Amino acid sequence: MPFINLEQLSATPTAFSGPYKLEGSSTDDKFDLVKWRSDSLESKSPPQKIHFFGTTEDPIALAKAGKTDTLDRDHVGANDQNELESRGWGISPTELTGETFIILNPKFLSEELRRYLYLKIDPAQIVVKIKEGQFKASYGLIPTGFPGELSLSDVEPLRKEVPQYKGKKVSFKFDFDPGSEMEKQIAEYIKAAWSNDHIEVQLNPMSKGDKLQRMFEKKSEAVLGRKGIDYPDGFSVLTYFKGKYESNYYFVDKPEIDASIAEAVKEFDSSKRATLYKKIQLQILREHTLLPILFGSQASGMWSGKVQRAPSHPMGYHTMPFETIEMRTE
Repeated sequence: MPFINLEQLSATPTAFSGPYKLEGSSTDDKFDLVKWRSDSLESKSPPQKIHFFGTTEDPIALAKAGKTDTLDRDHVGANDQNELESRGWGISPTELTGETFIILNPKFLSEELRRYLYLKIDPAQIVVKIKEGQFKASYGLIPTGFPGELSLSDVEPLRKEVPQYKGKKVSFKFDFDPGSEMEKQIAEYIKAAWSNDHIEVQLNPMSKGDKLQRMFEKKSEAVLGRKGIDYPDGFSVLTYFKGKYESNYYFVDKPEIDASIAEAVKEFDSSKRATLYKKIQLQILREHTLLPILFGSQASGMWSGKVQRAPSHPMGYHTMPFETIEMRTE
């Protein structure tokens, strides 16, 4: 396109990205991509046409009617999963980048109390309670598989003390979305783990929208939150903990942490940068305003029998080269 002088543009050229380009005209809610050239990344049998469409219909109903070939990002219950698998659907690797965590508001909860609450949580036990294989316990903030991720041994210095709370008797609300079975199970675990003669946890169920609004406005006393990753590097997670960052809802505002983040972005050696990422996460966790729970999601990772194999795409479709999908040829 003649960007220097757009007035010379008489007709919009065909848009394409890599080996796929738009076919014909498109509307706001649907378009087709067709493969127009070979590519070094392509599978043995890459898809030749991919149809995208927007809809408000139930995705599982669409799958059963043969109107879609992927439920990759959708939650599918056990009965529907069994039925779809009987029709040839299968599961490909799903994402482990989405993190579930608890935010503790220091305006309502003292540092001594927050430290106690952190020590009373065992992410591994929560994963066992949920009983879904796509979840993994989290001990830090950078997703599993990315440089700088924290293991249980990395956080041992924070977890070695005996949990104890000697402060005054407190009662606080724990916000969660009862529409999510996972959140309900986590909330039940949290209440049981935290409650004692000095601590009363009031489960505070509300809609996802109301919960997020309270979280964004920093009105929750304690809230169950989730966050994905913006870019395939731990730095995209850590920037959310800069003191004056607008989307920092985590009550972390320390010049020392800001300085460490600034130092990390200057480091080009990948091994040294990963070490800095670990150091920053430990600095953040010592504030005891954010308690990591688990990574993963309830996305099904399911694709229809037309698809032989879908590659791992932990950040979503936009990180998956479509030509790496392998279609069935029989």
